[in-house]
Amino acid sequence: MFFDSYTFIHLVRCLWLLIFSAHCQLSSAESVASKMLVPWWCFHGGASPKIIKLQEDPSDYADSAKGKSLATNSTLVPVKGINNLGNTCFFNAVMQNLSQTHMLIDLIQEVKEKGFKLRISPTGETNVGPLTVMLPSPEPLTAAMFLFLQSMKDPGKGPVNPKILFNQLCQKAPRFKGYQQQDSQELLHYLLDSIRVEETKRVKAAILKAFNNPTEKTADEDTKRQVKAYGKEGVKMNFVDRIFVGELTNTIMCEECEHISTVKEAFIDISLPIIEER
Repeated sequence: MFFDSYTFIHLVRCLWLLIFSAHCQLSSAESVASKMLVPWWCFHGGASPKIIKLQEDPSDYADSAKGKSLATNSTLVPVKGINNLGNTCFFNAVMQNLSQTHMLIDLIQEVKEKGFKLRISPTGETNVGPLTVMLPSPEPLTAAMFLFLQSMKDPGKGPVNPKILFNQLCQKAPRFKGYQQQDSQELLHYLLDSIRVEETKRVKAAILKAFNNPTEKTADEDTKRQVKAYGKEGVKMNFVDRIFVGELTNTIMCEECEHISTVKEAFIDISLPIIEER
């Protein structure tokens, strides 16, 4: 199957979307791209992703005692249309995919029901205990994202208007202003990266508040050490990292001394070559 650069492929229980997107994004054989980008989270299928569970308190999220996870507790999200704001089918395709990403919908529902409590348990040799913080309200883009996904889930007829969410995204990425056709994959990256920045800001603010908002001048060395440890672990617990970010481990061994070094790199998608038939 051949797609141009405007095509966004997502296989999380919604293969129907390929038909939805194909009418405006399918390319001719003359403009075949040599590679296509496929989000790594497409391949979870019906399995329960282990990355979704980090260091949260069991009462905050899924009930592991019953053998359930965020990925398996979800109910089917109804399929709704999304109003075009111009030539914004690239944006609508991304949002249709996200609205059918059950891990995301379940997590947002848990946050809605149980508030913004976050339990941070640093690992390693930090010698600091768990810390429970109350996150401030979501930033504008994240709040608009939550509102949009809730609108997609709520019963009711008629398409959803994504203007609030799209305008908030344009505040972060002005290149998408004008309602002209853009690349779906680039939009997904801008959206997730911008939300990740907002969520990281929330976590850091909550940690500092738990320590009475110390500054570089007023904080002693022990406080700085604890804030750093909680911050390093806490920023990884935002929902973007928990659901969409994977980790590549590159291992290199020296042929002479056989020393092994490893480098870890975060990713949202992996570039896969298209194998030509022989």
